[in-house]
Amino acid sequence: MSSTVYGTKVAFETLREATPAQIGATYAAVGAALAHNCRLLNLQNASDGDVYISFDGTNNHVHLAAVSSGNAAQRQYNFQENAVANQLFGMAKGVTIYAKDGTTPPANGNLIIEVVYAS
Repeated sequence: MSSTVYGTKVAFETLREATPAQIGATYAAVGAALAHNCRLLNLQNASDGDVYISFDGTNNHVHLAAVSSGNAAQRQYNFQENAVANQLFGMAKGVTIYAKDGTTPPANGNLIIEVVYAS
């Protein structure tokens, strides 16, 4: 009987969520800074307003539209997919993810952020 032992496992950071009350006209942090180097980032806007995402708290980096026909706007970034062999390509530990209102502020629903890393 053979067995395969993997040295690296998939792990998830605690889910980050922001309610409409937590998203305003200026950038606010959504949860704590990344505790690990992020290999996959999933951003989902399940609110009725559009939202901007920033990775520096100043500049708009990602725009997520409001829910449309019951479908949340979603962006997924698989950083590791584009990595050079034996090198990490991802979002660095310590980065804080920020959110603010787009042109239509949300009244209902949440912004959800999922972070996957290698353990």
